[in-house]
Amino acid sequence: MACSSIRTVRYPNGEIQRIQAVTFDSWKDAEFFTPAYSERSFPLLCDLYKNYIIPRCPWIFGQLVLFRLPEDLPVPFPMDTVRFGTVADPLSAAAIAFRRAVTIIGGKPFFTDRRVQGFWSELEARDCLRILSGYLPNTTILPVRNTCGFLSEAAAAPALVNSSFFTMDRFDCPSVYDAIGIPLGLQVQNGLVLSPPQYDREALLVKKDGSVSVTVPKLTDLAVTIGDLFLEPGKNTAVYSRPAFRKSPVHNGIDLVIIGSRVAAVHPGGNSYVPAAGFVLALPGGCDVPPGETVMYHGLEDVLFGIQAGNSVVIKGKKTDSFRSPFYNIRRLWSTSYPPSLYPLDYQHDRAPRIALGEDGSGHPMLVWAEGAGKLHYTPGEDSCGASLSEMADLCSSLGMVNGVNLDGGGSAQILLNGRRSLLISDRGPDNREAERAVPAAILFR
Repeated sequence: MACSSIRTVRYPNGEIQRIQAVTFDSWKDAEFFTPAYSERSFPLLCDLYKNYIIPRCPWIFGQLVLFRLPEDLPVPFPMDTVRFGTVADPLSAAAIAFRRAVTIIGGKPFFTDRRVQGFWSELEARDCLRILSGYLPNTTILPVRNTCGFLSEAAAAPALVNSSFFTMDRFDCPSVYDAIGIPLGLQVQNGLVLSPPQYDREALLVKKDGSVSVTVPKLTDLAVTIGDLFLEPGKNTAVYSRPAFRKSPVHNGIDLVIIGSRVAAVHPGGNSYVPAAGFVLALPGGCDVPPGETVMYHGLEDVLFGIQAGNSVVIKGKKTDSFRSPFYNIRRLWSTSYPPSLYPLDYQHDRAPRIALGEDGSGHPMLVWAEGAGKLHYTPGEDSCGASLSEMADLCSSLGMVNGVNLDGGGSAQILLNGRRSLLISDRGPDNREAERAVPAAILFR
């Protein structure tokens, strides 16, 4: 049973911040939730790019192509290539073909392959492809997964909150295996790893014995089962992940490109592009693992519930006063991609909507939502100003959170109790009407 309260903090300069705090009975009531895919999510994503993301910093964007694949449209391109190996996802095959044969100049496509041109035209006709333009001349192809849905459309859910970061920006998708709409970071439910740890960021781990902690789980500490293979990093396989590796080394064995709980591609000889949303396992010998094979992780069987996002807000009752989790600096455009690439870099001053999950002093699950300002409309003293990471740590500490981490914030941030929001999401139009952002993953409390 959820217990919710709302309060308003007024700062000395007259700005205000509305906050919702919700506590629940038990961590056994928490589970990861996948919203039903909505076809409305693609045009709304394109509108978000067109109206907010590109206009905010057009000098870092070039000619941008966003596309998705309808379920009933077969891809006329091979799944097997020399450069990228054999891929599991038709979306990757289409991205490979588009990147090879399409150039956008002044918002107009030019093709070197008639088959690619025909498939492109079919996607345009079905409103599954959009061209957007920044100031740069380069062409970027951004595949979009059919994974994102709206939490407000979930029927009979007692409590829902957005959860993990997910790939959403062009800087989050540097390889053909990446796509918009992939959850990032550790997700554990009742000992089963749904998504592996990434980027050495802090995670909230709730053990089956009831203990709660904020720690940094390591991908290299987990063993992996893929088909008949049992792989242990440092023993019979090597792990390559970003930001340390853009490509794996050349070798005489097989690379398995992993995203989430699936083999995204099989690439012989090494020299594989490392996905930002996953990693590469290098096997010294041959193997018969097919693309698409399920990946099982071992080493966190004692965890009841775990999620990795970052930064922490409170650890053992002490508020976090600086970055403890690494994040990619988008201003260093020559760097290796390191999603989420648009995460605020000024811990003390960059304000945004925030969501934190942790435990209160009695060990109960606790959510805190700091409402943010609308993207196009903000009246000081009337609208919430949004919280910096430092301010969010202060708020969570003052509300009694003992251990906790930030979840995905920004336009994704929302809490729904029985299908209703008590605060406003920040994606709002000129009329201040809310435009809910579709997400690929959430947390449900029963």
